[in-house]
Amino acid sequence: EGWNANRITGPFTNDKMYGLGGVPFHGAPGATATFGAMEKGDYGTKVSRFDVYYLAQPQGGDFEVKSGDKVERVSTKAEQKASKVFSFSVEDGPRKMQLRSAGGGDVRLFGVALERDVPGVVYDALGANGAQSLLWEPVDDTHWKDQMALRKPALVILQFGTNESEAPVFGEKSYEKTLTHVLEKVKAAAEGASVMLVAPLDRAEREAGELRTKKIIPKIVASQKKVALANGCAFWNTYEAMGGEGSMAKWVKAKPQLASWDLTHPTPAGAEVIGELFEKALVTGFEAYVSRAP
Repeated sequence: EGWNANRITGPFTNDKMYGLGGVPFHGAPGATATFGAMEKGDYGTKVSRFDVYYLAQPQGGDFEVKSGDKVERVSTKAEQKASKVFSFSVEDGPRKMQLRSAGGGDVRLFGVALERDVPGVVYDALGANGAQSLLWEPVDDTHWKDQMALRKPALVILQFGTNESEAPVFGEKSYEKTLTHVLEKVKAAAEGASVMLVAPLDRAEREAGELRTKKIIPKIVASQKKVALANGCAFWNTYEAMGGEGSMAKWVKAKPQLASWDLTHPTPAGAEVIGELFEKALVTGFEAYVSRAP
């Protein structure tokens, strides 16, 4: 309550500044949100730093962060718009932090990252519902570069195609042009980072009483592979890893069931299979690289 959001899918922002997740949040005075470590699991059960990503701007308001007895207030007011991060340190452990919009102007937040000051891998999953590659084209280049500089990614993975497959007709040239532009924007923004394009899952439709792969899916996959390699990006073929033509039909009938009957999305078990296949491909590729260039 008290929060509203813009999205790359709409409602849009006039300045085209959406943060890395494509969803900036605006807090009315008194609006709160709570962030905390996982209560159980193999990871994420401890945190020692909450990094709040926000937009500094003219007429910017204040926000407060609180954990236990520790409270700090941050002003987002600045002479010009700029991406900023405020780090709120706590004693390493199962901590929680409450963030409150304190008024005084617009408070625009891009998200909160929970960190630990120990060695490890950080994986940010940023999924914008309904997103297509073309929706990232308008994002302000300077803003995206500033956001990437704050997060310092080593690898940026982009996965598109499922929503694009809703199109009744596939325009190969226009799609490849758009995708090329998006990859160029990402490479320029995440300077020095590796960039990988990941293909969509297989998707099925009913045809003459049978489940068949939607004809547009292999076309999208082929265009993505072509564009990725032409732009010096890695490519992982989810469609092929699932089994290619007709694989969605097999996954929905598998025991345990690996895909949903919407013929589009994996079940949790199927998502785990895809995750393991991807991780093995990534690690195998890395080990092969290290063997060639020790």
